[in-house]
Amino acid sequence: MESFEFKTGVILHIDGKTKVYALTEEEMFYAQAFVDAIRRHENTKACTSESIPHKATSLAALRISKGYTQLELAKRIGVARTSVAMWEIGKATPTHPNLVALAKLFDVSVDDICALIERR
Repeated sequence: MESFEFKTGVILHIDGKTKVYALTEEEMFYAQAFVDAIRRHENTKACTSESIPHKATSLAALRISKGYTQLELAKRIGVARTSVAMWEIGKATPTHPNLVALAKLFDVSVDDICALIERR
């Protein structure tokens, strides 16, 4: 990752590709926390699984890398947006059917989703 810019969204430069995401105020908070964590640990490899896009270090990071808001993700797997938010901050854990739905949506294994959830 090369650079980040925060105003009402985020611009990510990853592997020579630029992606722009519009984020809610809450998502901006988590995106900033994610960037801060990356900057603190930029010389470490938090994730070794090759199947997780961009070496995502959390469920929120994976969601953002795929371009989903919490609400879009929630609608795609049939849960409330607050459920997604609670999973991302560690206040709740997805049920097995939701783990399977997340893995299928993100095209990763259930083990990869579990590893991301355990890291939060």
